[in-house]
Amino acid sequence: MTLKVAPKATVIGSQTAGSDGRSYRFEIIKGIWTSFTTYGVFYPDKKETQRIGIVPDIEIKPTILGIQQGKDEVLERAILFAKNEK
Repeated sequence: MTLKVAPKATVIGSQTAGSDGRSYRFEIIKGIWTSFTTYGVFYPDKKETQRIGIVPDIEIKPTILGIQQGKDEVLERAILFAKNEK
């Protein structure tokens, strides 16, 4: 989120889960537990991230084939962006 306020910053990768903030866990009755997050986490422009996550400018996800071949597809895409700015 901090990078989003930097001029010309581009976030490359995959969207996060949007599960943020401190988790509070408690027992409702003996043996039955529940939990929820207790703090709000927001982008610098005040948009929430809960249930949304960090949304990249360029979405790229690792693939099974890439992992099997020992590739870092996210890093490769970032290098391509750095060279071509697209």
